[in-house]
Amino acid sequence: MANAKYNNLTVVMASGWFSWAGDPIVALLMTDVVFDVNDATTDDAGGTRMQVVPVTGRSVGADGALLGRAVSFNNMPKDTEFQMLIARDVGPDSPLQLLSFYDVGEADEPLSLKNNGTLIVRPEAVQPTPDTGAGIWVKI
Repeated sequence: MANAKYNNLTVVMASGWFSWAGDPIVALLMTDVVFDVNDATTDDAGGTRMQVVPVTGRSVGADGALLGRAVSFNNMPKDTEFQMLIARDVGPDSPLQLLSFYDVGEADEPLSLKNNGTLIVRPEAVQPTPDTGAGIWVKI
């Protein structure tokens, strides 16, 4: 597989009840997730959840792209292939709504670490326009 968006992203954007900049958006580091474009929630996706971190610095680019700062996952094991899911948190009684899936990094290699440590994920690095001074962001 390669990095892709879930159909659910289009559904939530068209609903009128989605705010990329205002809603709680998280990145989940997972293992054993097989991408299915029709999965709508984390319950659908399956796999094993390793860590969840917020996606910060979110904005919408001039071209309509959803932008957020790169995310870091600490204390991760080496030689494990990970997947990162971007999702919307809709509350404690509901599964997270899936937005996008990443399983390869900038060099089209599986997300993994050669040594135990911190995994920083930047699936597609872009510089926001205008430049916010916040560095390179992730394009969702």
